[in-house]
Amino acid sequence: MMMYRVIETTSDDNKRIGLGTYPSEAKAHRAVSEFAQKHVHVAKILRKRYSLRLGLDQATVTIDDCSYCYKVEGG
Repeated sequence: MMMYRVIETTSDDNKRIGLGTYPSEAKAHRAVSEFAQKHVHVAKILRKRYSLRLGLDQATVTIDDCSYCYKVEGG
């Protein structure tokens, strides 16, 4: 069975953090979207500048000068 990993990379330290593995590509893409939306929600609460870019296998949230990139790997 193929598994898909969701990875977070931050612009602050370029650290790669594994956020979980998912049994299907659709579930991994849904997780990427949920993680990105949570960062947007936090930015709204803190009244910070933010941008959200969604792609096929990744999402990038930029809050002030820090970027959080979520990617699907595997398959």
